[in-house]
Amino acid sequence: MNSRSRLMVAATTLLAGVILAGILFVAASCGGEEATGAGSTTSTTKRHTMSTQKALTEAQAKTDLQMIQNVSFVSIFLVDASGSKTGYGVSARLEPTQKLIEAVRAAKKVGGTSTSTATGQQAEHSSLTFVLSTRRTVTFAMDLTSGLISRSGETWRPEGDLKKLVAAAIKKPR
Repeated sequence: MNSRSRLMVAATTLLAGVILAGILFVAASCGGEEATGAGSTTSTTKRHTMSTQKALTEAQAKTDLQMIQNVSFVSIFLVDASGSKTGYGVSARLEPTQKLIEAVRAAKKVGGTSTSTATGQQAEHSSLTFVLSTRRTVTFAMDLTSGLISRSGETWRPEGDLKKLVAAAIKKPR
């Protein structure tokens, strides 16, 4: 895959994550559930009310993982090997989601500055979007097979097993 194709894939993934995050944020804000999406986790809490409608905006390309704080919710968009797509919106207040957030904040940068580090179909389409309380979003392309996340040409390995952390975050509570 040439660099232009990689850039297009990264841009498409980023746009899809932002759009999905916006849809999930509106759905979560309007309903009494903390999570939405096919097969997503749910928990009952107070209904969110919004005094003004502000658009979600993606954070600057330069990524400081410490900016991922005061997270309102996390949008996880997964594409499996067969191309099946599933989106999840999970509350940042849930313990498994907190662990995922902390794992990303503690991620270590890996060699190179290319999203090609995370390979495979899943890396091209799966994404992880943090929606901050400021209505800013931070979206990463995600490769669960290699355990890597990428954004703006930089790649990180979150602390722990990314695949297990994501599975725990999207698991329906009992």
